Amino acid sequence: ETTLQSFLPSVMASFLPDLAGALQAFPLPQFFGLGLTGVEVSRVGQYYSIFANLESACTSGATCLSDVCLDGMCQPPSCTDGVKNGGETAVDCGGGGCPGCATGQGCFLTSDCLTGGCSGGICQTPCSSGATCPSGVCMGGFCRVPNCADTVKNGAETGIDCGGGACLRCDTGGGCNGPSDCQSGVCTGNVCQAPSCSDGVKNAVETDVDCGGGTCPTCGLGKVCTLNADCSSTTCHNAHCTCGDRLFTFSVSSNNGGVFDSAEWPGGTASQAASAGCDVTINRPSSNIDLACTLASPFSVQSWHGYSNCFGAGGEDNDGCQADSCPPAGVPSCCSGRPSCSAALNGSGSARYFVQCLE
Repeated sequence: ETTLQSFLPSVMASFLPDLAGALQAFPLPQFFGLGLTGVEVSRVGQYYSIFANLESACTSGATCLSDVCLDGMCQPPSCTDGVKNGGETAVDCGGGGCPGCATGQGCFLTSDCLTGGCSGGICQTPCSSGATCPSGVCMGGFCRVPNCADTVKNGAETGIDCGGGACLRCDTGGGCNGPSDCQSGVCTGNVCQAPSCSDGVKNAVETDVDCGGGTCPTCGLGKVCTLNADCSSTTCHNAHCTCGDRLFTFSVSSNNGGVFDSAEWPGGTASQAASAGCDVTINRPSSNIDLACTLASPFSVQSWHGYSNCFGAGGEDNDGCQADSCPPAGVPSCCSGRPSCSAALNGSGSARYFVQCLE
């Protein structure tokens, strides 16, 4: 046993270099995306331990967290590798672990900058007044980037802290280059204009262009609304002005009949409108009042606008006509129960024609 213990170290010493070489040539680390950078062998009593140093293998910096690949191995970030990595705020500078960054380079804190300070994520130059700064703003000893609350017209602003796309739109009287710079959406002569009911723009409290909202004229059919009062039709349905449902009543009277001349309906047409664009037209009979619906045409709906449908309603014969003084009381129709010869020849008749129109 004593001889064996003295013999083994010399055997292992000659064997270990070959073992290390075999480990380095073994492809398993590469299979897992790793590279073998070294082998360490240690002995504790009669036991030997072999430690392999494995690092991430790479073919380019794109595969490394540090973006640095050297000799097939990913390298840790450093302040001299020419790459912005680790905690750096710009290439090889800032972040606390590297030297401060020059003016114009990226930063997160003022301590990231070699001189001046950090504003808008960029190292700015030192200053004593806004006159030396591109933004016109010097604060804390270094220039600041433009912002929408520095009370200076700078950057892309068209007015002080307004307009230009990055800030809120400008109030009336503010500077502008176009409608999008103004709250009113109206820019004239590079000055934002106050909203009006004739500027061709939906602004202020208007519900649609130049109408509604209580301060401008009411809106026509199809325009956007929030209340019935916004609409000329006094009907706001599903946020748009509509005609709504409407019942029209047409009162029609005949002329006076004589001994040899029967009373006659006036003929032609009659129209009524609930509001602009919401109207209906009917045909009136032109024959003797006792011939309507028998030997002559009855009352009928000719046309309508702003509604989905209009139709005559009422009357016992479903002709849409209800008697007023003709026919006699108790017979509410224009198409039956015609008046007697004395009424037809020596009197006159009248009737009411009801037309129901639907939205």
